[in-house]
Amino acid sequence: GGADMGSFPTQNALPAALLAVPMAGSAAGAVVATAGFRIGVVIYSFEQGKRSKAMAKALAEKSVEIARNDFVAAVKAGDSDSDADYGTFSPHSFDADVESAVLDIPIGQVGGPIETSRGYWIVKRIK
Repeated sequence: GGADMGSFPTQNALPAALLAVPMAGSAAGAVVATAGFRIGVVIYSFEQGKRSKAMAKALAEKSVEIARNDFVAAVKAGDSDSDADYGTFSPHSFDADVESAVLDIPIGQVGGPIETSRGYWIVKRIK
């Protein structure tokens, strides 16, 4: 019976070792996958001939400093679809590169300008 006893610890240890890694990984992944993010946005659009892309970028770059000091003032100066609380979004709500740039902004901070398909955004990460 000595050989059988020797095989038990190995059998018990293997599943535990195998389970530990995926469980830790999936727990961390689940938090990221289910967490929404909430943002305020100052928008300078360049679609539909509203203004040139270069002009939109220049306006957005000037607006970043205002936004860092007074986000609401920056929102009022931006396009009409700008909003101090744009809403809460689930992951994959935006183009991957836009969303990545938004999620790189620490909560409570202002970042940008971020180029989107329709204009430049200055983003305040609320959550």
